Amino acid sequence: MLEGVLKYYPEIKQKLEITYIDFPRPRKQIIELLGEENQNMPILIIERRDIDLIALNIRTYNDIVFLTGSDDIVRYFSLVFLIPLPHP
Repeated sequence: MLEGVLKYYPEIKQKLEITYIDFPRPRKQIIELLGEENQNMPILIIERRDIDLIALNIRTYNDIVFLTGSDDIVRYFSLVFLIPLPHP
């Protein structure tokens, strides 16, 4: 789903720094950044704090604020980039 949203809205993809990581665990790059317990993908690290994020499942590790899962990431895109949410 997330790849579809980024393909449909390429302007969003251009504003992100995207890193692809191999699926098998352990995911060393993620562990180094967010700890072993936060290896789920996809992950979006959030820098913006000026929008209402209460409706999202925000997670933190040290000083890093992030989302995991396509649903929350797409909801974030909807809030920040003002795109409609996908239809169920």
